[in-house]
Amino acid sequence: MKKIKALLPLLLAAATFSACTKNEDKVYDSQPLVEWDAATFNARTSGYPFPLLTRVPQAYGRNVFTAATAYGMPADPALTRLYAPLAPATTGDTITMRVNLVGPQMGTAQTFPVTIERNFSTAVEGVHFMLLNPNGSAATGSTTVTIPANSSFGYIRWRVLNPGPLAPGGIPTVNVVFTLGSNSEVAASENYKYIGWGIAQ
Repeated sequence: MKKIKALLPLLLAAATFSACTKNEDKVYDSQPLVEWDAATFNARTSGYPFPLLTRVPQAYGRNVFTAATAYGMPADPALTRLYAPLAPATTGDTITMRVNLVGPQMGTAQTFPVTIERNFSTAVEGVHFMLLNPNGSAATGSTTVTIPANSSFGYIRWRVLNPGPLAPGGIPTVNVVFTLGSNSEVAASENYKYIGWGIAQ
């Protein structure tokens, strides 16, 4: 009993000091950045400074599911030359990628360049894939993505093309890598400005 009485003041003091910590508001006060959503949730592929996805995530803000999950989500569909989007997507919206704004939302729309990273891409534009402009028309080599005013997200689309069956000695998987650029107000994240896709032939 004497031990309990001796420990009681210590326990009260510990409870007092641990219970009275001030809640601090977490405020992002660095330069705003833009990043590929899928690049932030998926690990970099060995030998590349970015993830190289071979499956198409069916939701944003998560990693690619390579197998069915324990809570009933199916594996994401494999990316092949025969890839077609799942309903309710339209045939023109083959793959939609999300761009995230990291930082406070901006009062004006922000537009960023998107280019094909030729040093890492083995896919041929117009043969294996087609980059789309915001209006849905075909782009050649580059396009833009816009994050609307007072928003944190922008979207860009591209289409997988089917060049036909793989020729003998052909490359079984071709890669296309997209680079997200900066504008005058918002920089592209150095860690997440590339996203790669491997298209099985």
